[in-house]
Amino acid sequence: MRFLYLVPPICSFLLISAHFQRAGLTVVALFCFVIPFVLLKKHPVSIRFVQLSLFLATVEWLRTLISYIYYYNELGLSWIRLACILTVVIVLTLCSLLVFEKKSVRERYGLLE
Repeated sequence: MRFLYLVPPICSFLLISAHFQRAGLTVVALFCFVIPFVLLKKHPVSIRFVQLSLFLATVEWLRTLISYIYYYNELGLSWIRLACILTVVIVLTLCSLLVFEKKSVRERYGLLE
């Protein structure tokens, strides 16, 4: 049942992997696709690595949102729908970080103080 807690981070990594694949960065996309497998190792370092990766993914989504808004403005297109979609993706990625604050997940990876 604890595996269900890991579904949001896995989805977040699949999304960022697809984002990089679409940008033509296949190696980075493959790396992002493999990151969730680090969670198979029950070690505090693995959970910190995944958290850092999720934070960096959030930063990338924010950068993408800002750059697309500028691009759409230059073309004179409406960017509201784009902003809504990417905001949901950003919130999902940030919520994926909160999964690792759950007591049962922290116990599993040896992070309880």
